Amino acid sequence: MKMRQMSRLGIATVIGAALAMVGLLVTTAALSWHVDDVAATPTTRPTTRTTTTTTSAPPTTTTTTTTAVPTTTTTAKAPPAAAVTPAAANCAKPAFSTSEADDGWSDGDYYVQNNMWNASDYKVSQKLAACSAANWSVTTTADDDNGDGAVKTYPNVHKDYHDWDTGKEPPLSQYSRLTSTFAATSPHTGIYNVAYDIWLNGVPGNREVMIWTDNFHQSPAGDRVAGGLSFSGTTWDLYATDDNEYLAFVPSHTLTRGTLDLRAFLDYLVKNGHVQSNSTLGQICFGAEVVSTGGKPATFQFTDFSVTD
Repeated sequence: MKMRQMSRLGIATVIGAALAMVGLLVTTAALSWHVDDVAATPTTRPTTRTTTTTTSAPPTTTTTTTTAVPTTTTTAKAPPAAAVTPAAANCAKPAFSTSEADDGWSDGDYYVQNNMWNASDYKVSQKLAACSAANWSVTTTADDDNGDGAVKTYPNVHKDYHDWDTGKEPPLSQYSRLTSTFAATSPHTGIYNVAYDIWLNGVPGNREVMIWTDNFHQSPAGDRVAGGLSFSGTTWDLYATDDNEYLAFVPSHTLTRGTLDLRAFLDYLVKNGHVQSNSTLGQICFGAEVVSTGGKPATFQFTDFSVTD
C-alpha cells in the first residue's frame, strides 16, 4: 500500500511538475506575445509622421496666402499713383496712364500716345492719362533754356490708315469725305501749338500736313505762301517749306473745339500742287507740339476727337 501510495505520490508529483512546466510555457508564450505587441507600436508612428506632414502643410498654404496679400495691397496703391497725372474732364479714373516715352493705348480705331520723339537730348518729363480716345490729358515739363526752339514732344491721339504689317496705305482719292471733331484746352504758358498732323505717303511720309487749332508763342516752319483761305468757317494762312514736305494751316484765331472738313484742306493742297494727286493716306493725329512749359508742369486736356471717313 505504501508503495502504491508512494507511487501515487510520485505520480502526483510528476503530474504537478508537468502542470508547472505547462504553466511556465504558457506564461513564457504570453510574455513573448506582449513583446511583439510593444514592438509593433512603432509601425503606428508613420501615422503620427503623416499627421506631422499634414501639420506642416498649412504653413505652406499660409505662406502663399501671406504672399498674396502684399500683392493685393500693392495693386490697391496703384490708383493714387495714377492720380498724380491730372485727368481730363470727367475722367476721374483713367483706363490708362503712363510716364514712359512713346508708350500708348488703343481705344477702338484710335491710339493715344505719349509721344516724346525729340526729348532724349533735353530735360523733359511727360505723364499721360486717358479714359478714352476722346477724353485724355497730358502734363508736360520742359524748357527752352538753350533757345533752339525745338519741339520736344507731341502727345496725341491718332487713327492709322497705314497697315503696319504690310506697309500698304489706301489712296487719298478713295475718301470723298474726311471730317473730324476736336476739343482741347491748353495751359497758355511756355511755347507750344495744338494741331492736327496728317501724314501722307508713309508714316513718316514725304508730306506732313498740319492744321493748327491753338498757338502760344510758336511759329510754323517754312514761309507763308497763302493767306485768307476759308475752310470750315475759319480763315487760315498756309505755311510751306521749299520742298512742300512740311505744310501748316494756321487759323486767324484760336479754336478750342469744332468740326473740320479735312478733305477740303487736302483738296486745296492737291489742286495747288503742294501734294501729289496720287498720294496715299497714312495717319491722322491730333495733339500738342510742346517746345517749352517754362520748366514747370503744364497740363493739356483733350475732350473730343473723332474721324469720319
